[in-house]
Amino acid sequence: MTESHARPISGEMRQKTKQEFTYGQKPYKHYLHKIKETSVAVKMAGIFSNFGTTTRTFQHISSESKYQNKLDKSEFESLCMHAQEMKDQIVGKKISGFIQHIAVLPPYIMYWTEMGIRIWHDMAKSSTVYWDATACVNPVAGQPVIPVSSMISSLHSTALVRFWLAEFRRSEKKIYGHANASIPHQVNSYRSMAFIQASLSEFNNENLNTFRNRAYRIVTGAATDNDFDGTFPYACLSHVMGSFRKIITDHYKTNYDFGMYCFSTLLNSATLTD
Repeated sequence: MTESHARPISGEMRQKTKQEFTYGQKPYKHYLHKIKETSVAVKMAGIFSNFGTTTRTFQHISSESKYQNKLDKSEFESLCMHAQEMKDQIVGKKISGFIQHIAVLPPYIMYWTEMGIRIWHDMAKSSTVYWDATACVNPVAGQPVIPVSSMISSLHSTALVRFWLAEFRRSEKKIYGHANASIPHQVNSYRSMAFIQASLSEFNNENLNTFRNRAYRIVTGAATDNDFDGTFPYACLSHVMGSFRKIITDHYKTNYDFGMYCFSTLLNSATLTD
């Protein structure tokens, strides 16, 4: 009877394997690949040092690769330590570091730098702001926007998104003062109601109903000068058309072309008369 033998995967070989798992390689797939590339003679001799006697070896190494950059066993403590490390490394005149907010329940991380705030302040007043969670709302097709702030979260409520925006702007006010905070004229998103409501609330102190009333006054020609101030949310046209296409397919399929034509005409109208 042949007995299988495998030396511990250690040293340089272990570090190299960790690196492969860091790039997304799966333990079981890696195990099968190593078996395949090992010669039949070696396997018949029962020498399994290249891949171990079971998949458990690679599973353990894969687990190690996920935690090799952790500063503490606790995820929260590790993030806090990383945040402090970054504050020591990225020193700004008013805002230091990169990770600015960490929470456990709901879990979220909010991050930006002083340089990002300064870019926002210089460009937001005169440029279109893009708020994106899909990586497809870009000013130029195939090219990314300039990221000045991001949030990773398991919760995407209007309240949390508003808090993120408010905290980012609070950092801006620390640098430039409350009266000089930038208010963009147009904010583009992929039609997320959380994004739309959060931007209206933070920039205009408006809700959807007051915004609809303001928009109605504009399209009917009854607007005041104040109605043109503040932020206007803009939904990505391709996302809007995609949603309406689904509605027509579900409820108006027999007149699909006519329905799409009517909606396209509506989208290209600037006034109620149009």
